[in-house]
Amino acid sequence: MKKTCMAVITKAVIEFDDYGRLQFELWLQGWRENQHFTKIMTGYPLGRGHVGATIFEGEARGVVALMRIMDVVGVSSWDWLENKAVRILEDEMNGGIHTIGNVTEDKWLDLYEIFYPHAVKRSAGVQFGEADPETREI
Repeated sequence: MKKTCMAVITKAVIEFDDYGRLQFELWLQGWRENQHFTKIMTGYPLGRGHVGATIFEGEARGVVALMRIMDVVGVSSWDWLENKAVRILEDEMNGGIHTIGNVTEDKWLDLYEIFYPHAVKRSAGVQFGEADPETREI
């Protein structure tokens, strides 16, 4: 079992960045080894556009990610994420956080499974061109 630490979502934002990408940010704060930490979960694309644009594009997997985050945390509105406690993996503390878990249930979300499914399959030993045994998709 992997080691986890507790964190609180202090800020939950969906916004356009300076490059016209729509993305979300989750600001996480907590304690680990007697030290306070702040980590930001960000960089996952939801779509493209900007205020005043005439063309907007969206990512289906981005919408799935938002819904899964709300499900794991246990809220039905993005606005209610703030001040909710979550678990994060200690392995990810030195890099980018991409996995969060429910505080009381064994319910986890790894954003890599949504945004980088081929990388997850490769690390699990599934070869490209091979059908996934569960979904039978390549």
